[in-house]
Amino acid sequence: MEFGMLSRLTGDPAYEHAARRALTAIFNARSKINLVGNHIDISRGEWVFREAGIGGNVDSYYEYLLKEGSFFEDFELLSQFKVLYNAIVKNLQHDFWYIWGSMFNGNPTLPSVSTLDAFWPSLQILIGDIKSAVRTLSNFYSLISHFGFTPEMFSLLTGQVTPGSEIYPLRPEFIESLVYMYQATGDQMWRNMGKQLLDSIELSTKTPCGYATVSNVVTHQLEDKMESFFLSETTKYLFLLFSDDHWIFEKGVSGNISVTPDEDGGDYKVCAPNSFGYTFTTEAHPFPAGVLGCCYPRQEVEENLLDKIYQNSSDGSLKGSIFSLPNSILSLMHGVKSKPGESPQREPHLCSSVHHFLVKTVRAHKVSLLWDEPRFPVI
Repeated sequence: MEFGMLSRLTGDPAYEHAARRALTAIFNARSKINLVGNHIDISRGEWVFREAGIGGNVDSYYEYLLKEGSFFEDFELLSQFKVLYNAIVKNLQHDFWYIWGSMFNGNPTLPSVSTLDAFWPSLQILIGDIKSAVRTLSNFYSLISHFGFTPEMFSLLTGQVTPGSEIYPLRPEFIESLVYMYQATGDQMWRNMGKQLLDSIELSTKTPCGYATVSNVVTHQLEDKMESFFLSETTKYLFLLFSDDHWIFEKGVSGNISVTPDEDGGDYKVCAPNSFGYTFTTEAHPFPAGVLGCCYPRQEVEENLLDKIYQNSSDGSLKGSIFSLPNSILSLMHGVKSKPGESPQREPHLCSSVHHFLVKTVRAHKVSLLWDEPRFPVI
């Protein structure tokens, strides 16, 4: 998302193209059952860690397929996420925990769960799979009820904390998913869960100079260290969880919009910095969708990106994908070009169906629109 945003703000597609090459390479390296491993040698393109899961080293990959695909209205990335998501549910889900398994046959290799896995329900909520998200969040809450925190690794085989993984470095993932769940359901129960973890943090980790890492969730022994993500992510999500009507949760269907002709003529720059909502990056930085067209016309940047992909790729898998669609389809998604001097012909709220979907997901879509074919209703 960061590279994509950089391309939109500078008009240079090179950044987004480089990031897309990496995403495409990983997806093309998936196994026959549509699972990817955990670590890949970028020089040789070979998997080094061949276990599939949703935790460390691979979690942000799934997150950005969905969020980048939605944020930039990229159906190719959304389709890739759908393929991988279905494979994960089929092969790695056990009682709504997600364990590690072989990327080639799905057989369990490590029947353990990680505290990092607690981000997964936030993605499930974004695609409308709220029932599954409820079950997984409830599973993680059972660990918090028992230990006060979520251990770094917990063995489902022994029902104990994995030896050597007793640490809780004040991670944000569980709270992050609670924010999405509360916004989707409005059920006070999810705030109560967050309050319990907040109380544990306040009672057990507060020190004169900050909040300390829990080195052992069983004994609540502390370590003289506070990770930076505690302030940048954990406290931010805690604040949002207990915030009523915060501006970041606005539906994004109104705001100040400026439309100006591009210096080169032909296209229009549409800038609405306080409209269309926000999408959090994997580091909890809110990206405003309304600024995508502030510096350069969105369609111009996206067409340049398509041209760069065609010019630099010999990958036949691009044929028949979104990248082979004619520009007229892009015009449907982002507005029809107007002649110089004419007003831009755009949808009333300047949103496609996918963009509108992302804006309102934290407001509780109960139906999984992502799994449907792209549609462009009147909004």
